[in-house]
Amino acid sequence: MTLAEKLAGCSTTTSRRSRSANFAGLGGGELLQFGGDFNKYVTSKSLQKQEGMVFRHALRLILLVNEFVQVCPPDTTEEEWRGDLTDIASRLAESCRRVDPSSTDKALEEVEQEAELATP
Repeated sequence: MTLAEKLAGCSTTTSRRSRSANFAGLGGGELLQFGGDFNKYVTSKSLQKQEGMVFRHALRLILLVNEFVQVCPPDTTEEEWRGDLTDIASRLAESCRRVDPSSTDKALEEVEQEAELATP
């Protein structure tokens, strides 16, 4: 069982709004509530000293969201699920790119390369 399948089993959401609320529990939701403005989020939460850690967490969250795309819950369509998660990942990636474009693109490229190697 993949990580995505295990985590999907924990989700019993029934609407896009519910999925957004559950996503907020993963930490990235608050960043998106600030319109993806990383600096505004970090300063409002007094996280300046942990800014690098928060940035890396956001990058990891993009990867996790992309894992979730693989397993669609039974209460939605695959198209809606994929659309919602792709939107979340894109917004997080854009937020990270505004902070450090080269690190963000490098991390995302490495994941794409690993996925290509894993695909038979």
